[in-house]
Amino acid sequence: MAAAMGRVPSSPRGGRDVAVLKIGAARLPVLRLADSDTVRVGDPVVILGYPGVVLQHDLLSRATRTEASVTSGEISALRKDAEGHLVLQTDASVSWGNSGGPMVNARGDVIGVVTFISLADGGQGQAVQGFNFAVPANTVKEVAGPAGIAFSAPSPFNALWDPALEDYARGYMASAIGKLEALAGQYPDQADVLRFLRDARARYAATPFYRRNPAWRWAAVAVVLAAGIAGTVAITRRHSRRHAAEIQRLARAELLSLIRATQPGGGLAPALAAAGGAAPAGAPVTILDVRTDEAIAHRPAALPGAIHVRPGEVLEKCKSLSVTDSLVLYCD
Repeated sequence: MAAAMGRVPSSPRGGRDVAVLKIGAARLPVLRLADSDTVRVGDPVVILGYPGVVLQHDLLSRATRTEASVTSGEISALRKDAEGHLVLQTDASVSWGNSGGPMVNARGDVIGVVTFISLADGGQGQAVQGFNFAVPANTVKEVAGPAGIAFSAPSPFNALWDPALEDYARGYMASAIGKLEALAGQYPDQADVLRFLRDARARYAATPFYRRNPAWRWAAVAVVLAAGIAGTVAITRRHSRRHAAEIQRLARAELLSLIRATQPGGGLAPALAAAGGAAPAGAPVTILDVRTDEAIAHRPAALPGAIHVRPGEVLEKCKSLSVTDSLVLYCD
């Protein structure tokens, strides 16, 4: 049952014929109302409805009466009726029974409500297709506004329906089936839900196993990438260890060679003796230990006589050294 909540007074010569009805049901599918001021001539449109010529057709089963008829066309003109109100003209097919049906745009939003058609012989003859009219959605908002209707309120049906259609369009049949089955349980007579559910199940059954769920594909990609990364890391680590060992041997040999050549003795004599060399006379060598505090804590051993300087303090320390000193910096 439906109760009238509001209407705009209509004229027998005008198309501003709109009424708002309150239906005693909840959790129903809804369509969003678009801003009809943005409609332009040439925009594609679709009209949904239950034309009497179909509902009363002798050759059609009554079991399919709940299936809406869908016709398509374009906005062919933006006109005003005899009372000066804006109406949308379309070439999409309309017949008796379509009145009150939604005219939707390419995004599925309502831009108008079908109101009147054209008749031959001055309005006394047969319907002339291709010249049909709808009240703009903004006019509907004017009527529904005083009734306290919240146009942005979420619909429990659409909360499942919209994601289900998105999954279906992207080929995620397993996810789409789950959402459609939930809708079918709540709306067992909703023809569109049942049709999409049948189609999704058929497509899922015909899909190879590895493509049925996108998570499996991403898991396979992740395994391949992980294997590749692991192999790369292992090779890099082996290469790094070999390269580091060569650098450490080279650095030690160079350091000892430099000390032997330039250090006359003194603080570094024990280190040279331990290394198995003797220091000839020459300019003194200043050795700076520029390892981080963490590196020293991990490996505290240091060359005797070396001066510990944090990496960020090396430049300042060098300014205080004699220009005649040979300078050696080493790190871990």
